[in-house]
Amino acid sequence: MSSPTHRCPALIRILLCAAPGLAACPGEPAATTASEPTATAASSSGLPTDPGTSGELPTSGEPPGTSGEPPTSGEPPTSGEPSGSSSEPVTASTGEPCPPGSRGCACLMGQVCDDPLVCIDDLCSEPTAGCGDGVLDRGEGCDDGRDNGPGNACKADCTVNVCGDGDLGPGEACDDGDTRAGDGCSAGCQLELCGDGMVDPGEACDDGNLVAGDGCEADCSWTPCSVVWEVSHADPDGSLHGKKVATDANGDIVIVATLRPAQVDSRLLTLKLDPAGALIWAQEAADLRMDGNGLAITADGGIVGIGVEYEQPFLRDLARRFAPDGAPGWLTQNIAAQSSQGFGAAMTPDGAVIAAGFRQVQTTSIPWLARLDADTGAVLWSSAAQIPGTTGAQHLAVAVDAAGAIYTTGVVWIGDDPRLLVRKLGPDGVQQWMVAVENPGAGFARGWDIEPTPAGGVAVTGEFFYGGGAGGDLWVGVFDGDGAPLWSDVHNGGPGESYDVGYGVAVGAEGHVHVVGHVDPDVYQRTYRRYASTGDLLCSLTLPGPGQTHNRLFDVALDGDGFPLIVGHLVGALSVARLTP
Repeated sequence: MSSPTHRCPALIRILLCAAPGLAACPGEPAATTASEPTATAASSSGLPTDPGTSGELPTSGEPPGTSGEPPTSGEPPTSGEPSGSSSEPVTASTGEPCPPGSRGCACLMGQVCDDPLVCIDDLCSEPTAGCGDGVLDRGEGCDDGRDNGPGNACKADCTVNVCGDGDLGPGEACDDGDTRAGDGCSAGCQLELCGDGMVDPGEACDDGNLVAGDGCEADCSWTPCSVVWEVSHADPDGSLHGKKVATDANGDIVIVATLRPAQVDSRLLTLKLDPAGALIWAQEAADLRMDGNGLAITADGGIVGIGVEYEQPFLRDLARRFAPDGAPGWLTQNIAAQSSQGFGAAMTPDGAVIAAGFRQVQTTSIPWLARLDADTGAVLWSSAAQIPGTTGAQHLAVAVDAAGAIYTTGVVWIGDDPRLLVRKLGPDGVQQWMVAVENPGAGFARGWDIEPTPAGGVAVTGEFFYGGGAGGDLWVGVFDGDGAPLWSDVHNGGPGESYDVGYGVAVGAEGHVHVVGHVDPDVYQRTYRRYASTGDLLCSLTLPGPGQTHNRLFDVALDGDGFPLIVGHLVGALSVARLTP
């Protein structure tokens, strides 16, 4: 064994030789220079080792050379650096890198251990196991002591009981181990049942009860032909009639209406409502006496209303655009020549507005069509001519299909016989075919609205008027793409004492045909009828009004979810309702 005068006692050597700036102990290589890295590693005692050594202490606790023999070379390592030098701390036992905060590494001088490790005896270590002692230790989500366990807020392993962990905890009606909806247990760990007031997957509706016939059935399907909501908007200046309805890209409801004051006068109004029917804004088209008859929504959300102006000496057609926020836009008048009335508007696939109406020339009606620029209101083309083989015609509504074909309805005279007009024209306004539906009784037939079908045909509604006190009937029919009749229906089926009219039609994606108007058992009552694509009547709804006031529905449209929106007037107020799909 070497003489004690030639070595440092082990403990003193560890303490002194670890201090920065001190010379190496006798018999050892000199410390690295200041320009070299001085990585510090933790020893098994938690103290740093000598940065000038190999990074390990001798296993015997003695410095090198205690075997009694001097080093064979008497020189430090030939590399010029201590063996085992590193840019990271190393463990005292293995010499492997030991990143700060890792398990088994030093946590001196404010070093933080990685979660969930804690600093114990200057080393990052696992926390002391104490789950169930009622003390919230590091790494525990909760600890309620004896109250830990299945079904409780804190589980036996000191984790919080949450929805989706498979343990039925407080406030949970179920817990199937996941948070997927539609599997009987909702994402909030509640049972998915019809009648719970929440619309779960597979349910069309859920009103919180199992009462049949109240709009939502006991199996959570919609009650056919039922009102979801209905609101009215009145004007102190007179009776307000909702004439046309549509929805924009935001789901807001747009209505063209006519305000009829007590005096002999009227105003064309445009209104925007939110999806629940609350008024957003209302604007008059102009300070002129006029009626509103047509409506189109442009690609950018602009609103075009069309009607007729009654200023003397002649009637004039009129179209007015409003911005989505209600700001007035362009105003176009006299689209056709004098004594012209505007009755319909529709958008083309390329973003233009098709307007329709008729001119009254002495005792003859001449139908007209026009294509307007949606941004400026400029007339791009127009046509006003008698239909060959007829003695007169009126366009009372217009529609455009996805290919740009134009459809019109109204009335056409074949000799002295007024018949219901159905007409298809190309995008350029050139007629492709025409159908004249004859009233089987004495009187005239007239179409009030038209809508393309998904199958490439067209649906029409209107009236057969019998005259002579025999009243009239609501009529609806569907034609194929070549004008051949597919089916039709007449409400009440022939002359009688009531006067029934179909004013508005809409067609759903599945081909269902929705019709609104009025029936007249005593006074006019609002009516809605829904037909399958085959013509079978699916449901019928009558909405009576109070007293002896005539009430009507003038139009129907389908919102983005396929719910019918119906508009008209009820006891002088504009009435709008959303029905079940």
